[in-house]
Amino acid sequence: MTEGSPQDTPDESLIQAYRQVLAETTKALLQGRPPRGRKKLLDAVRFFRATGLRGEQVEGLTLLARVESHAGKLDVALQRARAAQRAARAIPDLDAVARIDVLLAELNSRSGRHELALKHGQTAVERIGSTSSSINLASGWEMHAKLALWRFRAGELTGALSAAANASAIAAQAPPKERQQLSLRSDWLWAELLVRAGLPTAAEALAGRALRRADGDGLAGELAFTRGVARLALGATDRATRDFRRVIRLAKESGDIRVEAEALAAQAVSRSYGSATTLSVEDAEAVESEADGKSAADPIAALLARAERRARRSKDLRTLATVASWSGLLQESTTRVEDRETVANSLVALARGSEQEQVVDACMDEVARIAQLPAGAPAYALDPRLLPFRLRE
Repeated sequence: MTEGSPQDTPDESLIQAYRQVLAETTKALLQGRPPRGRKKLLDAVRFFRATGLRGEQVEGLTLLARVESHAGKLDVALQRARAAQRAARAIPDLDAVARIDVLLAELNSRSGRHELALKHGQTAVERIGSTSSSINLASGWEMHAKLALWRFRAGELTGALSAAANASAIAAQAPPKERQQLSLRSDWLWAELLVRAGLPTAAEALAGRALRRADGDGLAGELAFTRGVARLALGATDRATRDFRRVIRLAKESGDIRVEAEALAAQAVSRSYGSATTLSVEDAEAVESEADGKSAADPIAALLARAERRARRSKDLRTLATVASWSGLLQESTTRVEDRETVANSLVALARGSEQEQVVDACMDEVARIAQLPAGAPAYALDPRLLPFRLRE
């Protein structure tokens, strides 16, 4: 038998064993754990190709791409994803082709190839109408939400806000069972983009309203994080610190060490800009428990060190980079805020270029807030456009 030609009688036990490899890898990726058994996964792909199981071959190649991406090998991940898409087109499996377009957009975005990421993302959105019903309403929302992220990274802020508006429109059309979750996710997407657009006042209000609806929902921690970032930009550091502490508590309860690490780093920045010069009893006990009972002479450094330890334990490259970004904000040279007139003019320009009424209102409210600040006060306590972006693919 030549490689690539189907076997006459595939071994059913081997088929099930290699399908189990796919399932275990998928589970690890969904849980954010470093996937193991890369060689087994590669063997599974070769087996499925040799036995003519094309659907499993595509799934295996897609998982390989995600495994390589998780390890930081983006160029190799892109090669695997392209191979997966070629295999999906050969079947043809249009659902898989659309999903892999999303993956290619994610990988290109992470690699800094933002124009190519947008091309794949837009193609994926256009494919929705021609794929089967397995691309459902939630998947359509996901496509537009990711398109907003890719446009933002490409520097197309107005386009990102437009894509976010499309995602919100999809959420509004969802049946009651799905509407609550999609609505919360839309509000989080909007709030994150509003912060980075220099509109922390609107972002704080939106995240706060969503939080009141998110009691017990898994998004409560993310919404609290976003509200904390908005409050940090506005100089409400005590309230921001409370939000970050809430995120840390929720992350511990869910076992998400990545979010815990990032929230600890954000809390350190909030404390450094606020009035608190000592750790709370809760924070002090946590720091001492990790430092053999020795109290930290510098509470801010102690929180950062704790964040860095969590980030290293997570073995997640993005978490490590995000914690480093928060740490970098403590350096005065990276935290300068443009003068009030420049900020106000940029917000007026954003309002004029936007078709979204929500954006126009937010810009006008922010300009009004800036105009009421005392003479000589900066537009923001901390420039929100410099703060680490929470959204991920």
